[in-house]
Amino acid sequence: MPLALPLSLVALVCYAALLALVFRRGLRGRVNQLFALFLAAMLLWQVAYIIVSLSRTEEIALTGYRISTAAVTAEFVLFCFFVRALARIRERPALILIGVVIWLGGTLAALTDKGHFLIGIRRDPATDLFVPEYGPFIALTAVSTIGFLGLGLISLTRSLKQAATEQERNRLRYLLLAILIILLGASANVTPALVGYPIDVLGNIIAASLLSYAILRYQLLDITVVVRRGLAYTMLTAAIAISYLLGILLFEYLSRSAVGSRAFLIPVLLAILATVILRPLREKALAWVDRFIFRQRYNSALMLRELSRRTAAVIDLETLGNILLSEICRGMRLHHAALFLRREGTGDFVIATQQGLDGMSGLRLGQDHPVVQWLRLWGQPLHSSELDLLPQFRSLWHEEKEALRQLGAQLFVPLLAKDGLVGILAVSGRLSGSPLSNEDEVTLVTLANQTAVAVENARLFAATRARVAELTALQETGVRLVSSRHLPGVLQVVVESAIRLLAADEAYAAVYLADRDCWVCHGADSTGRERALAWDSPEGMAIRAAQRRTGPAMVEDLRLASLLPPQQARESRIRGCAIYPLRRGDAAVGMLAALYHQPRAFSEEESRLLSMLSDHASLAIDNARLLESEQAKRQLADTLREMSRVIGSTLELDLVLELVLEQLKNVVNYDSAAILLLSGDQLEVSNARGVVPRVRVIGASFPVSQYALFGDLLTRRDPVVIGDIVAQNPEFREMQGFQARSLVAVPLVVRDQPRGILAMGRSEPHCYNNDDLQNALAFANQAAIAIENARLYQETIAEKRKTETILRETFSGIVVTDIALRVVTFNAGAEAITGYKADEVLGKYLPDVLGPHIAAPESPLGQVMANGLRVSPQETVVPTANGMRDILQGAVALRDGDGAPFGYLLSLADITRLKEVDRLKSDIVANVSHELRTPLASIKAYAELLLHNVEGDDRELRDQFLEVIDLEADRLSQLISDLLNLSRLEAGRFEVRKVPIDLGDLLTDTLATLEVQRRNHEVTIQVDAPADLPSLKADREMLTMIVKNLASNAIKFSRQGGEVLIRLRAEPEWLVLRVIDHGIGIPSDAMPHLFQKFYRAPMATEAGIEGTGLGLVLVKQAVEAHGGTIGVESELGVGTTFTVRLPWE
Repeated sequence: MPLALPLSLVALVCYAALLALVFRRGLRGRVNQLFALFLAAMLLWQVAYIIVSLSRTEEIALTGYRISTAAVTAEFVLFCFFVRALARIRERPALILIGVVIWLGGTLAALTDKGHFLIGIRRDPATDLFVPEYGPFIALTAVSTIGFLGLGLISLTRSLKQAATEQERNRLRYLLLAILIILLGASANVTPALVGYPIDVLGNIIAASLLSYAILRYQLLDITVVVRRGLAYTMLTAAIAISYLLGILLFEYLSRSAVGSRAFLIPVLLAILATVILRPLREKALAWVDRFIFRQRYNSALMLRELSRRTAAVIDLETLGNILLSEICRGMRLHHAALFLRREGTGDFVIATQQGLDGMSGLRLGQDHPVVQWLRLWGQPLHSSELDLLPQFRSLWHEEKEALRQLGAQLFVPLLAKDGLVGILAVSGRLSGSPLSNEDEVTLVTLANQTAVAVENARLFAATRARVAELTALQETGVRLVSSRHLPGVLQVVVESAIRLLAADEAYAAVYLADRDCWVCHGADSTGRERALAWDSPEGMAIRAAQRRTGPAMVEDLRLASLLPPQQARESRIRGCAIYPLRRGDAAVGMLAALYHQPRAFSEEESRLLSMLSDHASLAIDNARLLESEQAKRQLADTLREMSRVIGSTLELDLVLELVLEQLKNVVNYDSAAILLLSGDQLEVSNARGVVPRVRVIGASFPVSQYALFGDLLTRRDPVVIGDIVAQNPEFREMQGFQARSLVAVPLVVRDQPRGILAMGRSEPHCYNNDDLQNALAFANQAAIAIENARLYQETIAEKRKTETILRETFSGIVVTDIALRVVTFNAGAEAITGYKADEVLGKYLPDVLGPHIAAPESPLGQVMANGLRVSPQETVVPTANGMRDILQGAVALRDGDGAPFGYLLSLADITRLKEVDRLKSDIVANVSHELRTPLASIKAYAELLLHNVEGDDRELRDQFLEVIDLEADRLSQLISDLLNLSRLEAGRFEVRKVPIDLGDLLTDTLATLEVQRRNHEVTIQVDAPADLPSLKADREMLTMIVKNLASNAIKFSRQGGEVLIRLRAEPEWLVLRVIDHGIGIPSDAMPHLFQKFYRAPMATEAGIEGTGLGLVLVKQAVEAHGGTIGVESELGVGTTFTVRLPWE
């Protein structure tokens, strides 16, 4: 059998298998398509060789060679385009057209040849095959096809020089090696000695195998590694074979020497035995080779076993990913790796764990990403070099391409499970910079398959655990909802559960209270912080828009949905939302909203959870509403009872008002409340809560007519509830401090008379209903009674305090006794009059204190006790602690509501002083009359003597009479002047004219006027004054009067031959004037009366010393008019010193 036939059959099988493999991998991309056509041409070439090998006639062989010519032409043209496509060289349409024309022309020429391409056929004696004899036109076809082959070789060489990575260079080396093998095989057809031998077929088989590795994987083994591996296995096999052969020859020689020629069976038996014995050694040797020579494969196997062992019991995705990546990077010595897992709901692939990519943990591959689509479609690893050939890759944004570049993945391995693509294993190149081998790829695929199973198990476990956790959380939520007895608490539990179960960034629960026409809301974020829901905010508008729908609203991205206007959707921080209605029967009573700051696709499980939570919440809300209604009724009754207790416990108005507002909170919820009491046509804010500023608001008053709402309320006396006070009564917003939108106002009515208004409000509109109004009205009726009682008590206390104040502060003495004349009240006036303290007399029998005459029948008290009528005040004399006093006494009976007397009131006025003044007035009149009459009598007597010419011609006597008349006239004039000056000083009509006064001159002038008096009394006057005494600013007339009166008194009261000392001293603020005499002195009992008008000490009168009693009074008035002081020191029988201090200015 010729050798060409079996080689052609082998080549046919190889090309058919390779072509089937290409078709199985898919004809994606231009490179694979061109390579499939190239393999088809090679397959057709082998079919032509088989036809030639089996031909028995020249005609059949000629047909085979014609087919072969067409296939070879197509092979070289397709190989050129295939190499250029692999080198990413963009083809020109003209070059493609030339290639197609050459192939079609060569094919048609070969099939319709008339002797120009193939001249004839002859049988080669060496190979026993028909060989062709080519014509002249074959050179034209050969040149054109070889030209395409050369173009491909040039492109390949350029790409090899420009390759940036070892992986790329290694791949191009394989292609170059394949081309060289093809050329060597083709050169055998033009070598005479080799013509007819199938060397070209053998070369094509080898080249096709190399190209298959190069194209199908894009990642080839290093040629040096292949050579090394083959050499190692060859050396090992040769060593084992030589060992076998030497062993057999040795045993054969020994057997022949011992047994002879009949021992030929012994070597056979020994060979069999050696095979059995050495087989384990062979296995160990192969293992040793794999471990030390092919360490990479050995490490891969160990890594697979270790990962299988470690991940068998791991059910946590993060732990599983960390184990997988750490073992891969350590075992395969990779720079970095990342594990992408599919996120439920969105279908995106995010980095679950990574090694060496700390800054890339946020990378996300969307489900429409070219890498994800390719791996999902083909289910095979994807080399990074293939990305540039994918048309979808060119549509990526620059940021996405940059992210892939930073990821630095050399290979993307899919993790496939029954649900499709569940993850992606992205690995980089080795730390050494060498590319990943085919075996590395197989190892990673195996790991990916194992990991996919583990991931699915972990996901199943996580889903089961999550389901258990959800059911547990729902159970806990149910328990908490059952235990929450108030609507705000229920809403809080619902919101917290929604955030926890649905991993929401924010959640809101809102319930519409139809009876109050308002919404009750509660919101919170993932940190637990409460958030208020504003209905005009984008999230509030979204919830209201979802409310108008019949079913739930599950929106992945608000900006892409029609739930909100585009402008509000762009401004909102919310992207994804799940809003579910809270129902009571078939009617929606509220909404539960889970909001997200990023777009979010919701799974059926999340929708089911939200539905279950909504059902729980709806039931709990109904129970809370019923419970609140029942509690409200009980609370109202309890509060009204408490109010009754409050009414009886205190009558302090301020405390009652405070308690009213405190108890009101238990009946009607409010943010601010106020009690406005009516006073005439004014309303006064008597107490308030929740107003700003409270200190300034309380006590403020305004006319009733200022607010029509209050005027109508007091007139009609009907309570009102207003849903939005600002909208319905705009003027109310001006009421200082009362910040409310919803308002309830009820009148405070007592005995059908309005006493004020009780107002309460909430900051949100439409928060009160008719129940609140009725509760407030019932409460206001009790509150009005409490306030009225407290007000009356306060008025009573005020009247009592006023009466006590009058009694305490009045100058008159007030004594109140009971019916048995026991002292009940003894005011300060009575204490001052009688000299007794109230503590000494209270409870005592009045006659024991003020004497029996106080209740004698003829006394005012006795008369009142006898007839019960009021008695006009009468003058009486009453014994007191200070002696007998002249008292003006009045009495009146005190009667109760029935007119029966229960005590007596005595009014006492001390008229002792008036009596004394009256007596003093009489004395003054007598004294003044005497002082006036004495000089007048002297004047009249001497005038009559002069009229009767008693002196005759005695002129000296006449002059003496006239001198007496002149002196008495001066005395009379001085008395009148003193009286007038005193009157002016007391009335404040004397104008003080201060001028600088030289004190030395003033003393000299004043003492000169007293010279006659001094000589008559034979008294010496001494002046002690510093020479540098400064001037004094004072009224000269007044200062002269002060010095003159003091010096004159000192002269009058001095003994015959005595001495008067006038001393002046300068102090920092005062001029000190002292007038010192050594006369008879002043008794101590007369000292307090020295400066009283017309007062004269008895000793002066007894000693015959004349005077009016006005001099010292005038001195004191003049000193005080200057802002000075006067003092006196005296010792009886020794003398007297008057000290005057006058300010310098």
